[in-house]
Amino acid sequence: MGQRLSCFGSSAHDTAQPSPPSSVAAPPLGPSPPDSETAARARGFQFKLYDWKSTARHTEITAQTHPELVKELRTIAHALAHHHQYLAVVTDIMRDFWTRLTPQQRPSTSPPTLQDVTDFLQQHFPVVRMWAGLVGQWGMVDKGEGDNAIYLPTTVLVDANRYLQTPLPATEADAFHITAHNLLLTITLAHELVHACSKWIFGAVLTPNGIGRNDNGHGESGWEAESRLLGAYLYLEWKGGFRKFRMDQVVAYYLEDPTRPGFEVRLDEDDISAWGPAITYALDNNLPFPPPPINFATSTRAPRPSRGYIRMRIPVVLHRSGSSSPDTSEPSDEPSGEQPPATAPLPVIGGSSDANNPLIRYRVSSPSV
Repeated sequence: MGQRLSCFGSSAHDTAQPSPPSSVAAPPLGPSPPDSETAARARGFQFKLYDWKSTARHTEITAQTHPELVKELRTIAHALAHHHQYLAVVTDIMRDFWTRLTPQQRPSTSPPTLQDVTDFLQQHFPVVRMWAGLVGQWGMVDKGEGDNAIYLPTTVLVDANRYLQTPLPATEADAFHITAHNLLLTITLAHELVHACSKWIFGAVLTPNGIGRNDNGHGESGWEAESRLLGAYLYLEWKGGFRKFRMDQVVAYYLEDPTRPGFEVRLDEDDISAWGPAITYALDNNLPFPPPPINFATSTRAPRPSRGYIRMRIPVVLHRSGSSSPDTSEPSDEPSGEQPPATAPLPVIGGSSDANNPLIRYRVSSPSV
């Protein structure tokens, strides 16, 4: 999630980290669907998902072909587009973006407003394209193309779809993996939408320095949003490269302190099982995002990944075993040497989907943090 990217590196550590709670209560394991009012609002939200092919044969992925996946992504998208804290943070970043541009670069004589950002997210939400050519990145916005679109990797969405079709009652392991996928998709969309919004307002101009962590000579507005909203950056660790990603192969989760690059703290599964649903609950109920489930000030820095494993941040910073610094050799600015295919509408994710399977979303009955 960077800029060409609006999906590659979003950082944000100019802002203060919220004080974490002393403990986080674990939510119940059982799934509970979104309440009927929330679900009804989300169903009416303009959301389009496509399977994006290099051959320009693009097929829309619909609620009829993949009900669980479409419903999950639409629910997250709708919630972000109407979440007061998220809208305020994105607006603040867009205004900061505007002030750092030269008068010639600015699209207007006044900075963007909350109404501008709200109109974009609620009336002009980007189409989402599932793209197998996106390797080494959790998501991307291409500021060089004219389309209003976010790209997500096929590898991740196919794996998420597999879990979302899990019959109820889900096993404890499946419930955890669904929670982890929901957290990954929420952070990824929240990050990429900031880049999509800046593209909508400022065109191909990259984020100015001073917004988020420096990313190849420019700022990173997506990371800035993550830092302000979540107070941490999430890493996943598994064996092999990005093409081998499966949530059930993830061996560990980490949070990085936005104010100290490289200071990563390992999470317990209970931390993810609590923090993920707490974020979902806050998003669905228009409440402030919960702080991270750890206190960086009293935590111990995690060692580097074991041999053969990679630790990959959402959106993207890659740590390989034996390396003393982040490695971005796999997640390059030009994913797998392939450009997004030219605009067109999309073949379907492998496997059929049972339209009667309920969407599995794990929530707490009340905010746990």
